[in-house]
Amino acid sequence: MKNYQILPFLIFLFSSISIIVNGHICAEYKQEISSNNRIDASKNPSFVVYPSECKGCVATIEKGNFQTFCDMGSDLCETTKALNCNHKSCCCRGMFCYDQLRSHFASAPSPSSTECIVQRKSQTTNEPESESDNGETSYSRNTCSICVAEFHGNAIESRCVDSENLHSECLFATELIGEHLACTKDRKKCCCRSNNCQKQFEKLFFENGENLGQSFISEPYVSPTLELKDSAAPNLHNFSFAEALILLFFTNLLLL
Repeated sequence: MKNYQILPFLIFLFSSISIIVNGHICAEYKQEISSNNRIDASKNPSFVVYPSECKGCVATIEKGNFQTFCDMGSDLCETTKALNCNHKSCCCRGMFCYDQLRSHFASAPSPSSTECIVQRKSQTTNEPESESDNGETSYSRNTCSICVAEFHGNAIESRCVDSENLHSECLFATELIGEHLACTKDRKKCCCRSNNCQKQFEKLFFENGENLGQSFISEPYVSPTLELKDSAAPNLHNFSFAEALILLFFTNLLLL
């Protein structure tokens, strides 16, 4: 290849590498604001899409809604800052953009602080795939209540779980497999609260748990015993007025 042909090729190569390295995965969604242009960070959006290779992730307040989207080159994202804001919008180019943007516009900070990696990682290729299905990397959340992973086929699907979904996600994860893992009896799904949950998931699912250390937790994250007690006890708040009268009538009959 001649010298005058090499230079354009190198420029194209390095620019392509820069796009891949600097690309971000962003969560795109819309959520109603509560008051004073703030959102309730404890309520997560029901529908989210995850475009990849964004220059930055932008959040803005517009027409009574909090909106986030993938930015491909606005002036707001022309910065080296991890979070750059003006009076009603912010661009995030850091590691935890989903949580950073929500925290900035939240009426109150999130009480949860567990860090989780959200991705689908294959055992054969050992390459992470994002929730967007076409991305080449994972992303992180740092306001999770707990990390959850499931093993499907030859891949680990890991995600961040908020406090409101902790009970339903981890109720049947009663087996203390090792380190900070509590798993279902078939070991296909595990819950973890630690600073290196992803490594523990991979030790179990990719290495059959051979390199897992002893368990550092003494009980499951959600106790099934409490669930059984709650379900067995009658909840009088669920009775209607008519049902209460019927119950009182039969109780009086038994006492006669």
